[in-house]
Amino acid sequence: MERIKVPYGEANFEVLRSENYLYVDKTRYIEILEFELKRVFFIRPRRFGKSLFLSMLENYYDINKKDRFDELFGDLYIGKNPTKERNQYLILSFDFSGIVTNQGIKRFYESFDNYVSGTVKNFIEIYSSYLGTKTLPDKQRKGDLAINYLINTSKKAQQKLYILIDEYDNFANDLIKPIDSLSKDDLNYNTAIKSEGYLRSFYKKLKILAKTTSNRVFMTGVSPIMLDDLASGFNVTKNITTHPKFNAMLGFTESEVIDILKQVGISGTELETVMIDLHRYYNGYLFAEDATEKMFNSNMFLYFLQEYKDTRKFPKEVVDNNVKTDYRKIQTIAFNFKDEATIEHLLKYGETESQLVERFSIEKMYDNPDNFKSLLFYLGMLTIKGYNELGELILCIPNYVSRKIYWEYFSDVLNQTAGIRSNELVKIVAQMRFKGNIAPFIEYVQQILEKLSNRDLQKFDERYLKVIMFTLLDIDGFYLLESEPELRNGYADLLITRSRQFAQFIKYEWLIELKYIKEKDKDKLSEIRKKGIEQVKNYTESENIVKRFEDKSIKKALVCFIGKGEAVVDEISV
Repeated sequence: MERIKVPYGEANFEVLRSENYLYVDKTRYIEILEFELKRVFFIRPRRFGKSLFLSMLENYYDINKKDRFDELFGDLYIGKNPTKERNQYLILSFDFSGIVTNQGIKRFYESFDNYVSGTVKNFIEIYSSYLGTKTLPDKQRKGDLAINYLINTSKKAQQKLYILIDEYDNFANDLIKPIDSLSKDDLNYNTAIKSEGYLRSFYKKLKILAKTTSNRVFMTGVSPIMLDDLASGFNVTKNITTHPKFNAMLGFTESEVIDILKQVGISGTELETVMIDLHRYYNGYLFAEDATEKMFNSNMFLYFLQEYKDTRKFPKEVVDNNVKTDYRKIQTIAFNFKDEATIEHLLKYGETESQLVERFSIEKMYDNPDNFKSLLFYLGMLTIKGYNELGELILCIPNYVSRKIYWEYFSDVLNQTAGIRSNELVKIVAQMRFKGNIAPFIEYVQQILEKLSNRDLQKFDERYLKVIMFTLLDIDGFYLLESEPELRNGYADLLITRSRQFAQFIKYEWLIELKYIKEKDKDKLSEIRKKGIEQVKNYTESENIVKRFEDKSIKKALVCFIGKGEAVVDEISV
C-alpha cells in the first residue's frame, strides 16, 4: 500500500490529487460560491490554505481540464454534485507575492509590469484557440496595456474568465513606512496606491475586465489595509471574510483533523493525547461572530503531522522557521501602530473589547484603536471569543502559538528597557526545571524590576508581573506556561509544566501563586503570605493537580514581590 503524503507547504491542487497526498475536501464551497456570489473578496491569516483553495478553483473551472475532471474531482463532494459552470472558464491567475518592493520606485514599476504582462502573455498562449490570437504583441507589454489588450480580446472572442488574485496586499508589508524615513526615490504607499497610483490604475483596468462577459473573481489577502484605498478602482467584489457560512472554508475543523490523524494510523489513547496539544497550539480561530466551530491553522497542523507521523515525537519547535518569518512580517505591520496600551492589555488579560472594522485606509489606520485590534484579528493574532454582558464583541488571543508571538514582542521591549542576558537566563531557567531551584530566577526577575522606571511601576500589578515572568520563562521553550488554570477554590497564577517535546529534560514542574505588594503596604506582608500559602495548599488538593502530577514532580511556591527591590519565596510542601 502506497504511503500517504503530508502536503505541508504544497499548494498545488493537481499535485495533491495526482500524487497521493492527504486532501481535506473543501469542494462543497464551490457549489455555495457559484450559486450565491460572482465576485468574492476573502481574508485569512498567512498559512491558512488560501493558495490551495485558489488552485482548487482553477482546476475545477479551467476549460482546458475538462478531460481530467473525474481524475481530479471524481471522489470529492463536487465530483458527485457538479455545478453547471464546471470547466467553463479561462483562468487568469495573479500571485503578487513576488513583486519587488524594496529597490525603489523604478524597480517596482519594472517588476510589476514584467509580472502582469508575462502573466497575460502566458494566459493568451494557453488559451489561444479560444481567444483567436496566439500571443501578446510586443507593444502591449506593460501592465495596464496588457490588461487593456485582454479586455478587448476576451470581449471579441466572447469568452468567460475566472480571475484569481492571491496576496493582493503583499505590497503593504514593504510599502507602509514612515514618510520622513524615505528618500525621493523610495517606493511608498502613496506612490503606489493612493490617488492615481500605479496599483490603483491596474485595479481600475482589472475592474473593467471583471465586468466583461460575465467574468468571476476570487481575491484573497491577509488584511484589509489596501481595500479602502482600492475601493473606487476595484469595488466589484463582495467581502465574505466574516460571514458565518464561510468560517470553515479554510483551515481545518476538529473532525477534519481527527480524520487526518486516523488516516495516518493515530487512534485511541494516542489520538486523545495528541488532540490535547493540537488544541492548545493550533486551534482557537473563529472568523465570524455567529459561527460556533473554532478552526485549526491547517499549515501549522500539517507541519506538526509531517514530523509526528513517522517519529511519533513532537517537533521541538511548535512553529517552523518559515511560519516564524511570516509572523515577524505580520508583527512589523501590526506593531507599527505603537499602541502599547492595547498590547499590554492583551498580554495581561488575553482579550479585549472591540468592534471589527471591515476596511480602513492607510491614512486613517492609526486614528482608531479598533483598527489596530481588527488588524490583529485579520492577521490571526486575535480571534472572536464572543460577547460580554454589555453586548460588546470580545477578541482574544487564539492559542499558545499566538501567545508566544506576544511574549516575543514583549521580550524585545524588556530587552530595550532592562536588558535580558539570554545565555544567563537560559541557565537560570534550567535550574528550575532540572534542580527544582527557583531562587536564581526570582533574583533575576528582581534585577529586571530594579531597572524599570517609576513610570513603568505606576501601571504595575500582579498581572503585569506575571507577563514579565512568562516572557522570561519562555526563553528556551522547554516549559509550557499556563495562566490562571481553574483549580479548587480559584485560579492559580502560574502553572509551569513540561512541554511534551522536551519532557525528558524536565524533572520539576511548578505551581506558583504570585503577589505584588507596593512599598507603602509592606506592613501587610505577613498577612498576605499567610493567605497565599493557604491558597497554594487549596490548589494542591485540586483534582486537576492530583491527577496531572501523580509522579510528585510538581513544586509549589508563593512568591511575594515588594516594590522594586525585594522578594520573598515560600516553597510549600503538602
